[in-house]
Amino acid sequence: MGEDNEPILGRAFAATGSYSRLVGVFGHRRDLRLWQAELGGATWPESDQPKRPPIQQVAADLRRLRRQLERLPKGASYVRVAGVQRAYDEVLVIACAELEVDTTLSETPAGQQRDLERLRVEFMLGECGLFL
Repeated sequence: MGEDNEPILGRAFAATGSYSRLVGVFGHRRDLRLWQAELGGATWPESDQPKRPPIQQVAADLRRLRRQLERLPKGASYVRVAGVQRAYDEVLVIACAELEVDTTLSETPAGQQRDLERLRVEFMLGECGLFL
């Protein structure tokens, strides 16, 4: 039964052009899953890789956040400094994933060890051609 239904799902997917458009047609993922179940569980391939922004965008975000860190006023609140630093670290981790650089930045607690890991990561990204 599933084999007969796969072309129907394939045609629906081809007609809409993407999973998100197909979800839009049904209004909700739950409705789409119910429709799939009625068709005998026919599915379409989903990407194994998580969606990531292009490396050019990641580099631009890193440079922007680094400038923000450098230009924070001397009396800036701890919350503001910590928020920008955390955003910078998160984008560093994304850059490492895209350029296949090993890092423990997200697991390292705040403090001197994290600062050292951040410096190491910035150096390694520079070695890969991503200059901050």
